[in-house]
Amino acid sequence: MPNGDIVTGCSDSVVRVFSNSEERWAAEEELKLYDETISNQALPSQQLGDVKKQDLPGLEALSNPGKKEGQVIMVRNNNLVEAHQWDSSSQSWQKIGEVVDAVGSGRKQLFDGKEYDYVFDVDIKDGAPPLKLPYNANENPYQAAHRFLTRNDLPMSYIDEVAQFIDKNTAPVRLGTSNEQYVDPFTGASRYIPRGNTGGTGFTAPTTYGSGPVGSSNVDPFTGSARGSGKAKVLPVLSPLPFKQANVAAMEKKIQELNETTKTTDASAALQPEEGALFTEIFGAVSTNNTSSLSAQHITTIATVIQRWPMTQVFPVIDLLRFVLGSNPAAFKGVKDKEALIATLFRAAERDQPWDNPLSKTRETNLLLVTRSIANMFQAQSGLVPASWTSTVFAELSAIPSTVWTKNTLLALSTLLLNYSCVIHRSQTAAQDQDKHLGLIETALGNANSDQETLYRALVAFGNVICSVAKPKLGKATAGWLRLTSATAKKSGEKRTQDLVDEVQSLIL
Repeated sequence: MPNGDIVTGCSDSVVRVFSNSEERWAAEEELKLYDETISNQALPSQQLGDVKKQDLPGLEALSNPGKKEGQVIMVRNNNLVEAHQWDSSSQSWQKIGEVVDAVGSGRKQLFDGKEYDYVFDVDIKDGAPPLKLPYNANENPYQAAHRFLTRNDLPMSYIDEVAQFIDKNTAPVRLGTSNEQYVDPFTGASRYIPRGNTGGTGFTAPTTYGSGPVGSSNVDPFTGSARGSGKAKVLPVLSPLPFKQANVAAMEKKIQELNETTKTTDASAALQPEEGALFTEIFGAVSTNNTSSLSAQHITTIATVIQRWPMTQVFPVIDLLRFVLGSNPAAFKGVKDKEALIATLFRAAERDQPWDNPLSKTRETNLLLVTRSIANMFQAQSGLVPASWTSTVFAELSAIPSTVWTKNTLLALSTLLLNYSCVIHRSQTAAQDQDKHLGLIETALGNANSDQETLYRALVAFGNVICSVAKPKLGKATAGWLRLTSATAKKSGEKRTQDLVDEVQSLIL
């Protein structure tokens, strides 16, 4: 606040004001009650890490001063474990709660006959019993959130909030389930991981459309729920899913590191001074949250470097392009020669080489990042599509054998197909690349490596196409699509996918 006071609001629905000025302090009785409330709270053990009671010091540890303001220690008090925090102003330890055991580090809880690492009680409204939210540490929080909302007939507009609740309350024991890690075989432990998360464990959280999708035209803007009676409608989905997250600091460090290596092996391929200056501008814009300053010049400069760098070292530069395209799609709109940019990206995926199965890890990573980069080109602010460059994109992707697509690259591919279906939904010329677009959707739906999220995104893409302005005439292919979508529902095993298949098939017939 202007007077230096700090205002806090917490989940107990109480607003508190903290001040250095004594005249604004609460009465002594209220302060004492606040301290007692804090000291009596129960802290889940997973919030503080694994707690081994036998290894903790006793109350005598509180006679030693803390090393810094806010330091937290745990001590044994008979059969209790207490957490105390050092207060520099009073030069004393303040009890902040008692540590209780938590399910999730070794024990399971039963819910509906199944074992889960966690079963949370979720209060929806006053006077109503809490709802149960089961979750396993090795699953995607968004899948658990979708399951919880569907089971309890709650609007899907809450999915981000529920997923963030799960993430926050299970973070210390979350498993590293990222499927996007790339271990650099040349630098070993000092590796850059081109994942879609800032400092987290990878995997960009999927958007689940369910019965109240963001971007669906069937959502009641006042209640967040689907209109009409009966089963909720999902299609059309008009909001693309760009890959926007990044560990930018690690990306910058890796590019600098590889640039130094390039200087010693091929100085002509290293960043030129003017290119280095533009790269510095990019990272500066990101660090100051000013990505709107990024321009077509930054994109073409990145593409020039991609063209020069060795295939084994170019992955962080492609990832930087992906990030810029996702952060400021208007910059891509200003790129004059989009065909050249697309050609550069597919050269980085070594399109002229045989598509051996399996691909080398280097080539698979480059293909993954190329596909994500192109997925980010399909946003509302990116310019009109289809265009000549989109035909090149679909021709190049269609030339890749279905057998070389992996779980990771298929998710990127299905996202690209989904994003394209969003931006061309109302285009009168959408039929231009329709055959190849549908062919790639068929590849994603029929591929044995496709996971549940890949199947769902590809299915949404297909649904968008068949309810678009340029609805295809499937003719004799109708039976094949009916079989493929039915097989997709069976393979996925998710209710949201079965519901979407029912909706898609009703549009086909």
